[in-house]
Amino acid sequence: MLPVASSLPDVGTDYRAGDQAQPGSTIAQVVDPTQLELKTQIGERNRANIKQGQSLEVVFDALPGRTFHGKVKQVGGMSVRDFFGDAGGGGTFDVTMQLSDPDPRLHSGMTARFLFLGETRKNVLCIPRQALFLKDGKHIVYVKNGQDYQQKEIQLKDETESRAAIEGLSDGTTIAMMDPTLPRKPGSAGAPATAAGGAP
Repeated sequence: MLPVASSLPDVGTDYRAGDQAQPGSTIAQVVDPTQLELKTQIGERNRANIKQGQSLEVVFDALPGRTFHGKVKQVGGMSVRDFFGDAGGGGTFDVTMQLSDPDPRLHSGMTARFLFLGETRKNVLCIPRQALFLKDGKHIVYVKNGQDYQQKEIQLKDETESRAAIEGLSDGTTIAMMDPTLPRKPGSAGAPATAAGGAP
């Protein structure tokens, strides 16, 4: 499940009483509340978790206590980067959603929180996402073998910002939390380790 805060698109104008409109200018829009689309942005790390047709739950700040339902209508295929934002945060993808149970009280500009409902997986092995590495296009972990660590390829099934569901590793296996092949400063400790297991 992935919670996201965003809003309905604002279709208002900058015209005020007494303003003079130019020919062809849009001064108002008639909005059908049953056809409103919701839009938000997700980070690159969550892009693989959001798919067209995926179900979601929506709670509008102006209508607390009621949960709306909907589906993902479209996920942007191009990443958009904010050059003035966090340089390490990566880009974002636009997501458009459609409500299944619209309400005449809804209007453009409302803010809401979305909960994307992913697939339910049982009996999966999870590791901290920090312990998952990508090398030569393959997902790997470093398994403790005596005093050293051995590289092992695994299959990534799902991931969130903090956990990764994988296959190809036994429950309780000790793995490194950082790449042990990288050079370390003199006097620094070895790679911290953790045991694989748990739920996302």
